[in-house]
Amino acid sequence: MTFTQLSVNFGLLWSILAIGLLLLAWRDAVNSRTQRHRIIMILMVVGSWTFVISYLLRYLIPGEMPQLPDPLMLTWLIIHGSIALIPLVGSTLMLWARFHKGESPLARRINQKHRRMGRIFIPLWLFTHVGGIANYGLLY
Repeated sequence: MTFTQLSVNFGLLWSILAIGLLLLAWRDAVNSRTQRHRIIMILMVVGSWTFVISYLLRYLIPGEMPQLPDPLMLTWLIIHGSIALIPLVGSTLMLWARFHKGESPLARRINQKHRRMGRIFIPLWLFTHVGGIANYGLLY
């Protein structure tokens, strides 16, 4: 099995698992289960960055670079990837702010907007992972 096949399979499994984790994290946030919410969100950020790194490595490992899809599919992948960056970068910043506990003005501001940002990121992140499952079906 090639690295690309491993990466693609990991992406599919991660998308399925991440949807469940996001729904649990959302429920935990609504029910004020902050400790479990925090653990799940740390897993989400680490898992998402692991996927992104494995995805990008496909373009760096000799012989693993995937062929470009047709223009319509390429447009979808660009939209999907761009939208995916919003919750990934945003959640990474939110996690950073939580660990800094308001020690910097930026961390303090992010912590004050945590709930609002979460309400924006959850649907975008769900869209990203549902799109990841669709990408697997369309490309492989």
